[in-house]
Amino acid sequence: MDEEEEEVAAFWDDFADSYIAAQRESQVPIVRDVIQTLQSQLTDQIILDVAAGAGRFALPFASSAKKVILSDISKNMLAYADQVATKQQLTKLSFRHEAWSNLKQKRELADVVFVNMAPFLKADDLAALTKLARKTVVISRVIQQKDVLLDYLLEGISDPSDEQRLMATYEKWLNDNKIDYQQQIFHYAVHEQVGRQEIWNSLVDELNFKQQQLVLRRLDQCFKGKTVFENTRYYDFKLIWWRRIR
Repeated sequence: MDEEEEEVAAFWDDFADSYIAAQRESQVPIVRDVIQTLQSQLTDQIILDVAAGAGRFALPFASSAKKVILSDISKNMLAYADQVATKQQLTKLSFRHEAWSNLKQKRELADVVFVNMAPFLKADDLAALTKLARKTVVISRVIQQKDVLLDYLLEGISDPSDEQRLMATYEKWLNDNKIDYQQQIFHYAVHEQVGRQEIWNSLVDELNFKQQQLVLRRLDQCFKGKTVFENTRYYDFKLIWWRRIR
């Protein structure tokens, strides 16, 4: 790894515990839906999960796959996945601690190459990603998300993430290269009770004084003297997959 990749690895190693905790608390059944959608492509196949993290997808894949390879830049993420795999007595797994810059030089490492929400993956990487697969390439990403409370509180303060537009660049690359692909969109709504103090504590350190005053006024409008707000978060995930043409 070069110096920049070492910094990225250190970030994800430090962030691993928080990231894993957030995944455990997630109420979005995207893993189940991806597996149901792609069951015929995954069964009895060797699967490479690129940026596998703590194994959110890779470990469930192992129940029907011939073998699952987890590749990630974070050794702490992979160590956690290994621990969970041991507890669940999953044996059809192997681990690759490496950066994308190394992995993308390889060829035909698996029948199926799967990527979920890889922050580094750009459209220009799809040629290399495709060459990693013998049969099928699969990408999953959030394409839209809305948090009723947060979006209102931060309107005009926080800009939407460009990451949500990445899927469109992938599809443009596929169309430009005349590669046929399939797609599926999943819609989710998560309902939750949010405490006023909890949401304020999560935001206050990221705001300047003027922004804090604006958010406080908006909190008053939303909570109306109550301590709890009935919030809804919406997520749209898009799944695309294509066959490698040799």
